[in-house]
Amino acid sequence: MAASGAVALYHIVGITPEVKQNPMLLSGAHRFFVNDLMPAYVALNSAASEIDLVSIGCPHASPEELHLVAEATAGKRIRAALWVTTARETREQATADVRCIEEAGGHVVADTCMVVAPVEQLGFRSLATNSAKMAFYVPSHSGLEVRFGSTEQCIVAAMTGTWPGS
Repeated sequence: MAASGAVALYHIVGITPEVKQNPMLLSGAHRFFVNDLMPAYVALNSAASEIDLVSIGCPHASPEELHLVAEATAGKRIRAALWVTTARETREQATADVRCIEEAGGHVVADTCMVVAPVEQLGFRSLATNSAKMAFYVPSHSGLEVRFGSTEQCIVAAMTGTWPGS
């Protein structure tokens, strides 16, 4: 699982696949418990209510995420720009989901991360993302206002152009 800051990689007992296969907790290792994620959500969110760009999949959307986005956009038209980033192999294997997202007006991009795109030069002002990594880096890299939330909240933002509950 990717992380931002000084921690390049971490494992979550019971969740991270490698930990499920082979418990990696060393004797004497520090245990860290998070009881409330709200302070992190507050720190990663701006006050933006109108959203003009939605990014899902940083670093890469899974086949399940692509399918979720495709189901939610099927037969509809998005209002905000929607960029879904994924691995090339995933994109090639999910042709029906990719087609569905693109027919709704979204883009499915392979083998890159949107944080390196010149989004401010493309005229975007606000971004919704399901990635804490993206939410952390975009304000300093691109100067956009950011809304961080679930994939479902991001899909709503793409469909309506506004952050849910704003």
